[in-house]
Amino acid sequence: MKYKFKKQFKLLLGLIWVLCLPVYAGYFDDKPYPILTDDIFTADEFIMNQAKFWFAIYVEVGDDEGFIHDPFYPDMVFQKIKSPGTGRAASKAVEARVNLKRQEIRTMLAKDSATWTPEERILKACFPSFWDSTAIILCVDRLRFQRGLKGKFQAGLERSYRYLPMIESTLTTQGVPPRLKYLPHVESSFYPFAYSKVGAAGMWQFMKSSALHYGVSVGYLIDDRRDPEASTLAAARMLAYNFSRLKSWPLAIVAYNHGPGGLANAVRGTGTSDLGTIIKSYYSNTFGFASKNFYAEFLAASSIAMRADSIYPQLKKMQPLRSQGIVLGKAFGIRLLSSVTGLAPDELEEYNLRLRPATFRGNSQLPKGFLLRLPDTMNLSLVTTKLGIGQPLALAQARAASKANDPVVIAMAEAPKANLPQDKVDNLDQEEKPLEMRPPKPKGKDKGRRIKEPKIAAAASESVGVTQKIPKAIPDTTPKLVAKPVETPVPKLAREVHILDTTLTLAASDMDKLANPMDRFNPSIYNLEYKFEKGILNLKVGTDENLSHYAEWAGVSENTLKRVNAIKSSRDLAIGRRIKIPLSEAKAAEFVKRREDSYRAIEEDFYSSYYVSNLDPLIVEKGMNLWKWAQEREIPFWLLQKHNIGKSLNAIHPGDTLSLPVVESGVRKWGFTRYGNSQEYLAGISRFLRTGLPEAY
Repeated sequence: MKYKFKKQFKLLLGLIWVLCLPVYAGYFDDKPYPILTDDIFTADEFIMNQAKFWFAIYVEVGDDEGFIHDPFYPDMVFQKIKSPGTGRAASKAVEARVNLKRQEIRTMLAKDSATWTPEERILKACFPSFWDSTAIILCVDRLRFQRGLKGKFQAGLERSYRYLPMIESTLTTQGVPPRLKYLPHVESSFYPFAYSKVGAAGMWQFMKSSALHYGVSVGYLIDDRRDPEASTLAAARMLAYNFSRLKSWPLAIVAYNHGPGGLANAVRGTGTSDLGTIIKSYYSNTFGFASKNFYAEFLAASSIAMRADSIYPQLKKMQPLRSQGIVLGKAFGIRLLSSVTGLAPDELEEYNLRLRPATFRGNSQLPKGFLLRLPDTMNLSLVTTKLGIGQPLALAQARAASKANDPVVIAMAEAPKANLPQDKVDNLDQEEKPLEMRPPKPKGKDKGRRIKEPKIAAAASESVGVTQKIPKAIPDTTPKLVAKPVETPVPKLAREVHILDTTLTLAASDMDKLANPMDRFNPSIYNLEYKFEKGILNLKVGTDENLSHYAEWAGVSENTLKRVNAIKSSRDLAIGRRIKIPLSEAKAAEFVKRREDSYRAIEEDFYSSYYVSNLDPLIVEKGMNLWKWAQEREIPFWLLQKHNIGKSLNAIHPGDTLSLPVVESGVRKWGFTRYGNSQEYLAGISRFLRTGLPEAY
């Protein structure tokens, strides 16, 4: 009964929205915006007005200005204001201007219409003639500011030409309309290093759980969400799945942002598959401004991109990288690869975007079977001879071999070490330990079979906290699982890398001594406690963890974990629940390290794009769900916990005072960067960024 009433209440709110539809769009009345629609990508008048708003945001409104407007009807613009900068001071200045506009409207409503000034009459004309004072007050309360994206969009447009041919080809193979190749304009401005506050990464903005679901690997050294090809294939599969479930491409596009389950609920709740009707009549706490405008943003962005030559006659189009690849026959350190190929770290990254920054800050190893991309002008035969891994393959063959983990290719005959200088021979001897790769999924007859549990000898039981080793019986050759207050210092290198006339020493100094103490990785905030006994690793479910994560870290199937823990659905995996994972002693240590590295990567990615500028007091209110509260404000829960060490955020009470981190775009002077630690080098570090830096920088 309660559910039925709630559903009727939502429909009633939706009906009120429909009755209050504006008939006036003052700012856009005389502006012909060419929003392109067709039989597949349709739009009613309401969505067209939304799309016009975003067309203006992308093309007309500079990055230092923006609109004060109604979020329910974005095309209802009240004022265009200047807003230099993106920091906290600029945000407060914008908030003050929005509040001033609210006060102007309230003052107008309080006066007799006969006494209105000319400015107040213009202000009143912004509202539909049939709106009463109550409807206007509701609009006043929800006014918001939308910053312009003109510069950012044009930079993304120039970058997009590097990837569009590959994206269109991939989409076509998955049965996805080619126009969707422009969707990254909305997600990331075609910036592979894009990272959101909540942890979405890459050009297609995949969360880790979604990436794993669609076969995209996410690790500490290698993150395929950053790889244009791997992430595009996953995005194409996700879009195709959304369409197969919702039978509408407009709905499938919104589902990319809101989730197919959420859109399915909207269809059931409204009784229609018409997106315009759903936007106007469906109410949900999670179906907010971003979801309601996602399709209109796509229409506007794709319409601009399809007419880019006429809109931007002087557009500087980036050309696709021409590359070739080799499959590494064994594990190699990144320094050795840089030395043998003669490529600086930024050049290696430019061709291998899947490599995370941590790869370049130490002597990390790329695993056996890794597809290394190199410029097409490079002599691959010479490179493979120096590395001792046999003859190179064509890029298509190398890609296929790497994906299939072809044993013939992976076991390529090694050239004699006599061909290498003695120092390279020594390095090879030290770097031959391959990183373990995730086991391939079963195919053919093996598909669907239950994986047998390995027989594991009993071991001594030991409860382990974050400052202890795990387990006692693990051999000394395994990683020492000891919580460290800071990261391991990066050794100095003598070799200097020259980039854009700027000298940068690769990992030249200890980052931890220069970084802000609160930015350092602290595993204790995650409460990563373990207990190992008789071949079973027992742990508590952490924030944002799911079975896909545990399966990846442990190298076992999700079905095995479900069976061992009597889990029927993901809803059974609540934070704090005890989970059992069948592992050998050595594998248990590897699991713990991979789990900690996963959290370390999240923090490093965050600090590469954002920093905490200040701490504000937050007084806990009655009924406050701190987890949902942080999600709505895009504040990572781990960041909230880090700045409230000693307080259990799961046991707060009304009246408690917490420290609220104020997050701003950018990095500290000594923050996490790719190859060094100084912000002064950011503008010149990667050739990829020559066409314009993202807002975060």
